[in-house]
Amino acid sequence: MDSTGDVTDFDYNADGDLVKSFRQHPSIHLEPDLYKYKYDSNHHIIEVSLIEPNSSMYDPEFRGKDVLLRKTRIEYKAFGGHNNWTQKIEYQDTYPPMVRHSSTDTITRKITYY
Repeated sequence: MDSTGDVTDFDYNADGDLVKSFRQHPSIHLEPDLYKYKYDSNHHIIEVSLIEPNSSMYDPEFRGKDVLLRKTRIEYKAFGGHNNWTQKIEYQDTYPPMVRHSSTDTITRKITYY
């Protein structure tokens, strides 16, 4: 449990990569968040999905189902030393019942090794 009262469970694959996190918000009565992660052969995250499990939404189309709310796909464009990425592009899509939206972000970082 963290300082806000949220509880998060983590699942890892045999390689030690985080594949699922499940966060519950009992203190503020929000729906739980389920994140699922996919990796490439170099253990870089290539996809993150946000799912509302067993939805309690009023819309009968979504109620009681696992609802995909947002998916982020990640494409790595440049790498520096030690196989660390220095530039990536994130493609985000949100899905109904949320407002349908797509965006693209380019993220660049500089790493200094000592």
